[in-house]
Amino acid sequence: MNDFITIATFTYPSEVIVIKGKLESEGIFCFVKDELTVQAHNFMSNAVGGVKLQVRESDVHRAIELLKGANYNSKETSEKDIFLIDFTQKITSRIPIINKLSTIARFIFFIFIISSLIGVIIYYSTKKSTKHLLCEYDWCVEPIRHANIILEPNTIELLKINSLNCNEYATFRENGTVILPGINSSSIRGDWQLNGNILTITNIDTLREIYQQEFHMTIEDGHLSLSSNKTFINARAFNIF
Repeated sequence: MNDFITIATFTYPSEVIVIKGKLESEGIFCFVKDELTVQAHNFMSNAVGGVKLQVRESDVHRAIELLKGANYNSKETSEKDIFLIDFTQKITSRIPIINKLSTIARFIFFIFIISSLIGVIIYYSTKKSTKHLLCEYDWCVEPIRHANIILEPNTIELLKINSLNCNEYATFRENGTVILPGINSSSIRGDWQLNGNILTITNIDTLREIYQQEFHMTIEDGHLSLSSNKTFINARAFNIF
């Protein structure tokens, strides 16, 4: 890796000569950035960030130690910077292809991976469970298909409120009870259990052939789908209140 890291800055080019010579005498290749610019226009030193002494990233740690030994404290590269460089190199050194990239590229890759993991954790920790979604809404039930016959839900005692745009609905309660629409009858009551994506409805008082079954259930984008060998029920999320 031949990427260069700035380890010190100086106001004038003359200030860098001694430090540069010390490092080069120890076999550390140095590069002085913006030296000619400041030589030609001294007043531009602050504008360009000063004259920068740079070394290869693989030499940063040793160069800083040599500067300390010479009683020169670098203001440009701190212990924190060295730690980040060493940490990034160590954590990515065993990853094929990535370990051949520059330290900066490897650091960006590392941050991307960490950010992605945090995003996944946040997503799944805040994602509502299937059971929660099932109980959170009332479900406006569409025509039911049973044994290849279309059945129109029609609960006799249900008060129809057209403004709600839903004539028949199913309600799954947290206590394991369910209210289902009647078919030219009163509403149907029973119990429900959820195991994975299998919804089992039991203890139905009437219309057992239609409702008392094991259904494969999916909930997606506010739509509920229940399907068994004989019965297919589709509904959309709906709040009565």
